[in-house]
Amino acid sequence: MGRVPGGTDRQYNRLQRTGAFDYEDGEVIVPVLSGGNIDLNLLTTVLIRGLVETGRYLRLRTVLKDRPGALQGLTDVLAAHRANIYAIRHERTARDVAMDDAEVELDLETRGPEHVAELLDALEAHGYETEILV
Repeated sequence: MGRVPGGTDRQYNRLQRTGAFDYEDGEVIVPVLSGGNIDLNLLTTVLIRGLVETGRYLRLRTVLKDRPGALQGLTDVLAAHRANIYAIRHERTARDVAMDDAEVELDLETRGPEHVAELLDALEAHGYETEILV
């Protein structure tokens, strides 16, 4: 084990001995051993990249008619396919969007590559043209 700050190695060893968390045989566990001076922006980037790489995070763009209920129709499809909305941006005034349209960007939590493919197929089947951003 490498050098870690003030007693962190003892805390890690105690966790190993007490079985304070469950994990499967062969599962990779990567503990963060830190004195608290983690660069949170860097950590966020690392985590998001890991989620994207494993198909558990998807950012996409689509265009909706700017009508009452259009956004709900989109979120109903996402909910029916168990995609969790992490963030949503709804833009009605972008210059590259028609006057009666609204651009929507969604950050979604997904369950893996198969779920992403299923979700994109469902959106297409419901008439949504999507652009994958991440």
